[in-house]
Amino acid sequence: MTDAASRKSIDRSRRMNVPTFLARMGQVAYVPTPMVPAEPDRPTAGMVLSIIGGVFVLIAGLFELAIGSFVAGITLGFAGGGILLLAGLSLLFGILMIIFGVMMYHTPQNHSVYGALVLVISIVSLFTSLGGFFIGFLLGLIGGILGLAFKQRTPQAMFFPPAPAPTPPAAPQRVCLKCGRMVDPGLKYCPHCGGALPA
Repeated sequence: MTDAASRKSIDRSRRMNVPTFLARMGQVAYVPTPMVPAEPDRPTAGMVLSIIGGVFVLIAGLFELAIGSFVAGITLGFAGGGILLLAGLSLLFGILMIIFGVMMYHTPQNHSVYGALVLVISIVSLFTSLGGFFIGFLLGLIGGILGLAFKQRTPQAMFFPPAPAPTPPAAPQRVCLKCGRMVDPGLKYCPHCGGALPA
């Protein structure tokens, strides 16, 4: 036998046929899927109302800024300085309400802190921009209260059952020519009728 022929025969013997591959797959130990923690509850309503309230306070601050700039231009800065100061505070309060509303959602374990901050800022905004036309004050007030009253449920872990192991393939069998029954391939005589099995 040549070297090339011997190499081919060795390669064929090393190759795994389909029944052997399936049998080995059936013997693989399947590890159960770990328990996946569920997504924690978040104060979504409080976050949305706080952000919308902050937007209204921002709009009111921009409106005050425009008025203050106009008044300061007419009176050479004497009467418009106070309005510009209130406008700056309103812009700051609106930005803070939006930031604290987002933080309330992203860190639900600190919902009471951010809810209280939104509540206080929305009340203070009444004195700077009339609470964002009073709409921003109301929305921030409700959003802060919802953030304070939010109760976080304990997240339940979700369990995914392991994938079922594939059934190993059945051992090949032969048919007895005398009685027609299935017999194991390694037998020489049929266990049912005693007839000789072909090699």
